[in-house]
Amino acid sequence: MKQSFTAQVAPRQYEQVWKQKLGAGLSVGALLAAGVDTGAASEVRHGVAGGAVAGETITRQRTVDGNAGVGVDVGSSLTVSSAHYSFAAGAEAGAGAGAFAAFGLSSTLAFDPNSTDPGQNAMKLYADLRNVLAGVPGPQTAFYDFVDARIAPPLLDSHLQSVAGDVQLGGGAQGQVVFGSPVVAGPLTVSLQAGAAANEQAIFGTEATLGNAPEMASVAGVAASGSAMASGGVEGLTLAGWGFDWQTSAEVELLRKTWRRLGQSSPYRTEWVRTVGFNAGQQNPIPPWQKYDPAALYGNCEREFTETVEQFNGNRAATYHWSVYAEQQQFGANLNLDLGIGVNLNGELDQGAEVVNERGTILQSRYWPTETYPALTSAQLPTQSLFSLLSQWGANAVGPIGQALNAFATEVKSGVDTVIQASKGAVLQIRQGVMQVGAWVETRFVSGPSGSGPLAASDRRRGHQPKGGGDANNLVYGLGGIYRFASTNSFNGTGTLTIAYSPAEVAGLNPADLRIYHLPDGTNRWQWVGGTVDLASNTVTAVINQLGTYAVAPPLPTGDLPLTLSTNTLAADGTSQMTVVVTNIFLNTGEVLHPPPYVGGSSGSATQQWAFTATAVGVSLLNPDTDTNTPGVQVWSTNGAVTLVLQAPVGGTVAHVSLASVAGDAYGTVAINLLDNTPPATPTGLSVTAGQSRLWVSWRTNSEPDLAGYRVYYRIGASGPPWDGTAAVEGTPSPVMVTGANCLLRGLTLGTNYFVAVSAVDTTGNESPLSAAIQVTTTPGEPMPPTGVTARFGADGTNLLMWALSEDDGYNDRDVVRYDVWRAVLPGGNYVKVGEVGAGIGVFSEPNVTLSAGQDVRYAVTTVALVAGQESSSSPATAASLIQTPALTAPAVLADGTVQLNLSGIAGLSYTLQASTNLADWTLVTTLMNTNGTMTVVDPAATNFNYRFYRAVTP
Repeated sequence: MKQSFTAQVAPRQYEQVWKQKLGAGLSVGALLAAGVDTGAASEVRHGVAGGAVAGETITRQRTVDGNAGVGVDVGSSLTVSSAHYSFAAGAEAGAGAGAFAAFGLSSTLAFDPNSTDPGQNAMKLYADLRNVLAGVPGPQTAFYDFVDARIAPPLLDSHLQSVAGDVQLGGGAQGQVVFGSPVVAGPLTVSLQAGAAANEQAIFGTEATLGNAPEMASVAGVAASGSAMASGGVEGLTLAGWGFDWQTSAEVELLRKTWRRLGQSSPYRTEWVRTVGFNAGQQNPIPPWQKYDPAALYGNCEREFTETVEQFNGNRAATYHWSVYAEQQQFGANLNLDLGIGVNLNGELDQGAEVVNERGTILQSRYWPTETYPALTSAQLPTQSLFSLLSQWGANAVGPIGQALNAFATEVKSGVDTVIQASKGAVLQIRQGVMQVGAWVETRFVSGPSGSGPLAASDRRRGHQPKGGGDANNLVYGLGGIYRFASTNSFNGTGTLTIAYSPAEVAGLNPADLRIYHLPDGTNRWQWVGGTVDLASNTVTAVINQLGTYAVAPPLPTGDLPLTLSTNTLAADGTSQMTVVVTNIFLNTGEVLHPPPYVGGSSGSATQQWAFTATAVGVSLLNPDTDTNTPGVQVWSTNGAVTLVLQAPVGGTVAHVSLASVAGDAYGTVAINLLDNTPPATPTGLSVTAGQSRLWVSWRTNSEPDLAGYRVYYRIGASGPPWDGTAAVEGTPSPVMVTGANCLLRGLTLGTNYFVAVSAVDTTGNESPLSAAIQVTTTPGEPMPPTGVTARFGADGTNLLMWALSEDDGYNDRDVVRYDVWRAVLPGGNYVKVGEVGAGIGVFSEPNVTLSAGQDVRYAVTTVALVAGQESSSSPATAASLIQTPALTAPAVLADGTVQLNLSGIAGLSYTLQASTNLADWTLVTTLMNTNGTMTVVDPAATNFNYRFYRAVTP
């Protein structure tokens, strides 16, 4: 037979990385020192596949750590000299130790690398620069705070990929020794220096990934770093200068991540991450990594080598991958100042690349690679600088949020009014004396929601208009744009603000109704300022008495919506109905919309139909939904009022109804008390099966939607009440509450008469009548045998036998006293008892049995239980074979493409060859008899797979 294998060459995939770091610290003390450090970093990654950028992520990290330590310096020297020679010797040493605690938080956002959308590119700029530059004093701080609170959350939430937080606790030690050597026969100098330092830390925290399959991990691990150096030399008149210099450093991190899916309490996979880092010039000393660390790479780049191992719970095989990250520093600065206390400022800019070099499976502590890739080279390092990348984003960010990044500041001059010309036609005129001369006013602009881009999309739910037509994105705050004016100086007086709008932005509206509104910092409700509309110039002008955030809007609903219930309690019977009415709706102009007869309100505004979104939990909304594409039920006001019609659920204790204006920011919510006096139906189909000291109870499932579960009642000797049955050894006293349609009553008394009945209970606590009681008697019987009996050769040369406990051992009956282990040498041998194992134990070991050619070992296990104080007959035997393991050579590919395997075993025994692609699922290749000790076999189906694993087993 011919055998062939195929290999696939895939396009090279790797990540290009740009990193920015900025940090600062304070320290005090010499012998006893303490300090605090803070840092911020941003990391941009481009996923490259086939030479094209296929993905882009931005990771933001913030850290704060405190540290304390102690250090000491000691030294002495001796000098003797004459007219012809001199002699000097001495030593100096320094040592230190310390501890620290650090707190870190990071988040990763994913973007389209090829997008030219202005809003997305602006968010890239914000996400990358905000983390590093927000802590630097300057006018940008107020803007970043404003974007954090008002703009970034709804825009960045959709891009958020993962978050992580950790705490690091650690300590370190460091030391250095300097020796001065004798100087003989003139100025001959011999010197030697050596030093070392180390730090260790513990890490614990959490990580979470978001998206279609959200999950969370608990993280625990350790990290360590160390360095060592030595240098020396000889200098003199009679000898040529000679010297040496050697230094090395490394960083190691070991993490264990236990992942669980959100909403589940049990972990489903475990991930181990091992990372070791080296400076440029140092090759990785670990042999398997050296082929991925060529001289050209380690000679110029700092590198991190990472092994990630992932294992799903219950799966014996684990997957792994090895990756290498290399970076070159583009810029670095470190400033230390002695100002009575130590001040440290540092910054760094790096760029590099990361590539996966190997993937595979780990089984039985062996690595089985399935994919390998060449080592990282300088060709994969970025050629585009970070500044070029930022410029590219900035060039695309000319739309909504991008314009806000082009902020500017205006200085208050002496003797004249200060006129601030904001983007898109807004003008703020500040009169003389309102602000201090020389003060700076920062101006920021965000496009209004009538434009395109992410801000408009984020407000689309709120963007419907009253019936009658018009742009569906017009009725939100910000026609003409949202403007923010900020200063660190006080504003004492008034200014005149003019904001322009376009005719297209007010289509379907009455422009004469437009006014200017103010959004106070720390709130989410716009406040009416007022103003005058110039229909000829399409502007609105108002006098303001403070700086802040301003916008133009038409009259819109605002404030708290009072929801009035037609009844205080709703019967939870599935048919009863009630209404919720909202009246006295406030507009942002201060006007109140009353229903007829319009006392104190305008009939014109009251008859205006306004759109609202209604949501209900625990009760059904019967109002027709006028827009099924929008979440919730869309309803309209009539004559200044909104009426919601609700239908009761079947069962429940409380329901909630909320109403929010589609345009504007009006909102209200109310709770509805539900009255449920209807019990569930009595369960039917009750069945009770008796065992030795257990009862298996089952019944048909009830259909009520508010069903909470069932109560199982039992009693000895007679039907209840009272239903006062108790379990002698374990179990729950009567009644037993269960959620499923069955129950196991265990730990009961042998040979005893029991009566059993069942009821149903709903979420309110209503209980159905009991079912008719069933009478059964627990009866002795043979114990169940153990299951899953397996045997293998132990690592120390013993035969190891394992099994799953009998279901009568410690789970149901507790009448098992031991397990008997039997062994037979086959062929021809009889079973002999070789050991006893106590109850609750499922393992037995025996020194390796000497076998002759053609023989194998078979084990059997029986369960022994007590009946009326006597040993019963044992259970049926459960057996497992232990046959000498065959030897299988690695596949050999011959010149004609045939793949050949040689199997060695005991002559006369039958063997099976199996194959797998993942070391977990195995399929049959062939079964054959060993006639001469060695067999040659082939796999005719291997041409259908990219890779193949083999094993030989006995049938």
